[in-house]
Amino acid sequence: MTIDDVTLYVLFAILIANCISLYFLYKIMLTASTYKKVDNLAGWPEEDEEDDLYDDAVAAVVRAGNCSTSLLQRRFRIGYGRAAGLVDMLEERGVIGPADGSKPRKVLITGAKTK
Repeated sequence: MTIDDVTLYVLFAILIANCISLYFLYKIMLTASTYKKVDNLAGWPEEDEEDDLYDDAVAAVVRAGNCSTSLLQRRFRIGYGRAAGLVDMLEERGVIGPADGSKPRKVLITGAKTK
């Protein structure tokens, strides 16, 4: 029994395709193991960390008299996710009030309390 050239080429092509598939699978697994948490891909702080913009955000919302994610996005040129995280921090720490539909949130502190 002999293997003709066509059969040899087909087997070789299958071997190459499997190697390429394994390589890409390896790269995907390596990339996935590099990033432990999706938030870290965007540069967001961990839950127990404070955002670098937090103090600036407090000053900005006190100056503005209200707070919204779009205000923080425009002021600091950040994405929605980070702005929403800052709004959550501000609410948890008593700087702003709770959400009231689509209206901007009320600021609960004055400029003297920010220092």
